[in-house]
Amino acid sequence: MNQTQTTDEILALVGQPETETTPPNADAISETMRAILGDGAQERDRRGLRAAGITRVSSMMQLMDGDSLEDQESRIREFITGEGWVEVAILSDPAQSGRSDKRPGLRRLEKMIRRRQIDVVVIDRIDRVSRNLFALMRFIKLLNDYGVKLVSLRERIDFSTIWGKLVLYILGALAEFYSEALAQEIRLKRYHDARSGRLAGTFRLGYCKGNCSECDDPNGKDYCPLYSGPDRTNGKIRVAHPVEREAVRLILEWYASGDYSYDDVAHRLNAEIFVLPDGDEVRFRTKGVPNRFPPGLFTKDAVRDIVQNPIYAGYVTYAGSDNDGHKRRKPVEIFEGQHPPLVDYDLWRRAQRVRRNRYHRSHSRDSKARAYPLSRLVFCADAHMPMRGISSGGGKYRYYVDKLCRQKLAEEHRHQPNVSAPEVEERVRALVTRMCIPEKWRERILAYLHYDEGMAQVAYERESVRQRL
Repeated sequence: MNQTQTTDEILALVGQPETETTPPNADAISETMRAILGDGAQERDRRGLRAAGITRVSSMMQLMDGDSLEDQESRIREFITGEGWVEVAILSDPAQSGRSDKRPGLRRLEKMIRRRQIDVVVIDRIDRVSRNLFALMRFIKLLNDYGVKLVSLRERIDFSTIWGKLVLYILGALAEFYSEALAQEIRLKRYHDARSGRLAGTFRLGYCKGNCSECDDPNGKDYCPLYSGPDRTNGKIRVAHPVEREAVRLILEWYASGDYSYDDVAHRLNAEIFVLPDGDEVRFRTKGVPNRFPPGLFTKDAVRDIVQNPIYAGYVTYAGSDNDGHKRRKPVEIFEGQHPPLVDYDLWRRAQRVRRNRYHRSHSRDSKARAYPLSRLVFCADAHMPMRGISSGGGKYRYYVDKLCRQKLAEEHRHQPNVSAPEVEERVRALVTRMCIPEKWRERILAYLHYDEGMAQVAYERESVRQRL
């Protein structure tokens, strides 16, 4: 099998890129600007205004001094207190791109505005709301429609005046330009690195920088037997981590056998003991993310990500972004990597065949399939993250949990306990059964139950029958 055939096969195994969406046209932006530059609602009494703030950082890994969530929140809270306003909430969007308006914190803020729960929004600077000009203008129009004032601490401009709104438009355009230019540079660098066979700079289980004398790897000190020793490389090309590489090999071997599900592999790996050269014993653990999540136990999601990633067979993937700047989840190109493979390609390919044959059903040898109809449809009340279904007691007890809360945070920081699945499903069922579906909707609902194309397929079949008659 030549190199081209191999990369084509990997692309087929991991999937195809997602479709791109169409950006807003000029007419939509012009309409939004006309609404913004119109007369706003009258000012309320400045004393006793209900104020909400919102903070954002693009990445937990790239915080700059003075730009952390805590710094932004401190400045906003100090300003609200100094003005004598009532603090309603300070929302945050950690590790969220400013080009997206589908952020949990921003959505909560928009709901509060529509419910008329706040009178003023305080931000650290304009690009903390959005780096997408159309999204920013749409947010400002929402504020104007509900008579909510906007205060930006860095710009110190009165956006309620006509000139302030003009400056706002210019600042929004500059923020989007900066974001797009930076994103393009990053995309080019990532593509160049991928073509050169270099892994991205993020920490990946199974590999490390190899600069042992100055090791900053989460699984370095008190874990790696080579920690503080002589450097193995210059740090530009990833090398195999002496402990993690064994974890990766076991994961792929066990899963490729077809006898274990992701959950089975995670439980077995967490119970495995690895003996270091000096005789010390350690347990396998995840890599973790510096400043976010410490190394911890393996979960079925962590196992799944390792099983389907071709980097462990010696390849580098490139997914890139679509025209809207949204990152694609599926790679579009595969290149041979400079890093050493941790398993041979045949083993990785066998694991992909097992994965594709199983679809979405758990194939633990002793467990039955369990349904979670509300998985990713119910959200954590605190973090507003989608919840997923899990079970315990061999499937006897079913729960919905916030994955981020349950699997990543330390126990003392968890904000959302497990929610009984039967209880929440019964409440939703009671609500749904009280709904009255309009008669004209029924045909459409039935159409989508039978055809992926819905009414379009029904109309096509009707026309086909009419022509035959």
